[in-house]
Amino acid sequence: MEKKIVIFIDLEGTLTSENELEFKEKDMEKFLEQLSLLEKKGNAKVAINLVSPIPVNSMVRIKNELNKYINDYNKKYKKDLKKVESAACSIDDEYEYTDSAIVPLPNSYNGSSKNFFVTSWHKLLKERYNISNCIYIGNGLNDHDAMLYIRNQAKGIVLCPANSHYSVKDVANYIGESNELLGVTQAMDKYINERYLDDRINLE
Repeated sequence: MEKKIVIFIDLEGTLTSENELEFKEKDMEKFLEQLSLLEKKGNAKVAINLVSPIPVNSMVRIKNELNKYINDYNKKYKKDLKKVESAACSIDDEYEYTDSAIVPLPNSYNGSSKNFFVTSWHKLLKERYNISNCIYIGNGLNDHDAMLYIRNQAKGIVLCPANSHYSVKDVANYIGESNELLGVTQAMDKYINERYLDDRINLE
């Protein structure tokens, strides 16, 4: 089976800004650089899975924008990062969609929806891939239970930025010094360098 590093990523205040659900272009390139380095060091492809109880229209926009960043990064640096594998979000029962990457979340905002998706999706991916590692990236209270699953049951790694809920910081293996995506990238930098010991990049 194909070797994969499976990554689950929250959106608000983590991958995107807290309020506008927008990417910061400069920080995104540094984040993608870390993913590329993780692939090289781990000798495995990264599988990106977005998870947030936002409306499906917003998730489709974010997924498409992230895929464009990935495509542009690959062209610029001759890399081969894969597009978003899944994007779990809140979907109205009457909404019709054909995007195979979109996955419905249960209508719950207390964290159980994320945990349900991460638990079931991780078990599904274990049948599809040889998972060398699993990473959860988040910052909110509704990420907590999913983080516990990844850290304890999946024996994976939890990363978070500085703007994270205290309960998230208690679970996280690595915490960035900055907020949002730059903080996530710093946390991933710590993880890569502790595991692989070299190839640091400038994250000032």
